[in-house]
Amino acid sequence: MKEIFISNFGPIEEGYVDGMMPIFPVTVFCGDQGSGKSTIAKLISSFTWLEKALIRGDIKEKWISQYNRFVNSHCAYHNIQNYFKENTKLIYKGIKYKFTYETKKLTIEHLNNDEVYIMPQIMYVPAERNFMSVLEDAEKIKNLPHPLSTMLTEYEKAKKSIGNKISLPIEGYSFQYDKLNKVSWLIGNGFKLRLHEAASGFQSLVPLILVTRYLSYRISEKEENSHNKSSVDLSTRLEKRIRQLLLDENINDEIRNSLISQLNTLYNNDCFWNIVEEPEQNLFPKSQKNILMELLSAYNSVNENGLIITTHSPYIVNYLTLAIKANEINCKNEELNKQLETIIPSKSRVSINEVAIYEMDGGKIQKLNHYMNIPSDENYLNNSLRETDEMFQELLEIEDLCHN
Repeated sequence: MKEIFISNFGPIEEGYVDGMMPIFPVTVFCGDQGSGKSTIAKLISSFTWLEKALIRGDIKEKWISQYNRFVNSHCAYHNIQNYFKENTKLIYKGIKYKFTYETKKLTIEHLNNDEVYIMPQIMYVPAERNFMSVLEDAEKIKNLPHPLSTMLTEYEKAKKSIGNKISLPIEGYSFQYDKLNKVSWLIGNGFKLRLHEAASGFQSLVPLILVTRYLSYRISEKEENSHNKSSVDLSTRLEKRIRQLLLDENINDEIRNSLISQLNTLYNNDCFWNIVEEPEQNLFPKSQKNILMELLSAYNSVNENGLIITTHSPYIVNYLTLAIKANEINCKNEELNKQLETIIPSKSRVSINEVAIYEMDGGKIQKLNHYMNIPSDENYLNNSLRETDEMFQELLEIEDLCHN
């Protein structure tokens, strides 16, 4: 299992209380604004991409270790380059590489193990995704934040891949893309609106759903055709060409890296790591459940997939708990199984062994405890809900005193 250690980086001070923090296939970070949820998700994204780039040969260990490129290039991609402090320490242990940033230097260690590295498609879904729905010509805008620009590229591909229209995980609504006029439509019961005229919840939901479905389907389709001989031959030819480029002394490193990067775009990735900021953004609780079920369904489509979520919503955590509980129920009664399917679809269920929920508070990170294989109700978000009950009780007590 992949692990990460973070101390004195941005809002994260002591980091995970037990040292190296395991990155589970389904990992959720919850906490207050500015507590470091997105910070840690961005670091995981950066290190995951860096390991992939080294394994594919896009970059060399020496290149990334020099001239503070890790900070000024790779961390700058997520705009966290200014989060570093004098005593920042970061450790990321992947499948084949271990990265350590300490005393303002990045060191890279190759791990000699028998673990098989599965090439991931990494998608970071930023909270600012509504922007793509509000501006239909967003792709023409220059100098967008890099994660937003990357997602926008995939969003455009996803829209163009739609045949006619697709249903959305909100009952009665669907999405349609007019390729000729480049117009996005939201279709409901008896109406049709341009997406930029729709409610903010739809503007947040549509890019997330389209990109998730597009990338997860592409990976799962590739897995189904993995024994296709032409695909194997293509991969072999690409690997041979990359080796030739690495050994060619007549081209400089910049041109070599560019050519290798272009070749690698032809590779099909073998799993999908979906890193999503605030999937609940602007959504009603029932819609939050539907979006989470969709994300879990995409996660379950290929064995090696991953899902990382940052959230402020207690509903996301509670619905995830339902998905875990439903997975534990082993029922042979056909009618009861049908009832279970209507509550939590089988394609969206997940084992507790695949899930970790981390709470961010005061610069510390703690893993939520389990109770009988279910995430504990005693968590940061549920406690915030209880505070309103307590405050209401205080108001009632004051009211009683006022009448005495």
